[in-house]
Amino acid sequence: MSYAKYAAGFPDDVDVDNLIADGSRFLEVPGFWAAHYLSQTMDDEAFVDKVWGLDRVAVRAVQDRLSDPGTWPAFEVDLGVGGKLVVVYRNFDDDAGVDYLLVPSNESDCLRVATTEGEYEGPGISWPELMAVAGGFTDPARRAEVLLLIAPMLGDVEADSPAAISLLTEALRLTGAVDSVEEMARLIVSENLQWEPASWYVTESGAICCDGEASPRNPESACALEESELIAVSNLLGGADR
Repeated sequence: MSYAKYAAGFPDDVDVDNLIADGSRFLEVPGFWAAHYLSQTMDDEAFVDKVWGLDRVAVRAVQDRLSDPGTWPAFEVDLGVGGKLVVVYRNFDDDAGVDYLLVPSNESDCLRVATTEGEYEGPGISWPELMAVAGGFTDPARRAEVLLLIAPMLGDVEADSPAAISLLTEALRLTGAVDSVEEMARLIVSENLQWEPASWYVTESGAICCDGEASPRNPESACALEESELIAVSNLLGGADR
């Protein structure tokens, strides 16, 4: 896969295509899910470690591997309408973070819809969109992985509901969570270190947008995507009943 538009945002001597590597091997590594959430949305190490029943040393070891500047682990999620959603651990010196990219099937216009840590941008997805993406997978284990992979870019005032918490509780248990699971699910849908939950709406042009101050999906934000890009993102994520 080519990340041409994404790569253009880095210095010429940064070979993004070669740095990005398949990160799927991490999904079965004990400590990955704790590391995934600690690196992005939560800072209570003791609590997150307890959720998956792991010690700090084990989780720290996974965090170190995920943040190795020699490789940028990437996790691809196929979208039912074509294209992919890709979670990239951007281990760029002095500007590390996790980017959430939408890559259309032609790979020509890779769009970043959210980034966590540092110069964060988000939220990048609404609750209906998250459900639409994860719901495209019939295997419960894969559906749980997809849900938890992309939930860190969630920010939606409608997500803090018993139904959402129940779905995330089940996903957490399927990925090995053993303690305070429902509390962790509640925090995922309602709390984020980077941004407040946003309100989502559909524009006259059919784009699904939000009012998050630092979201690329807010037409009024400083990092807003162009209108055609907002429509393309909305079509790919397919989260609204339009």
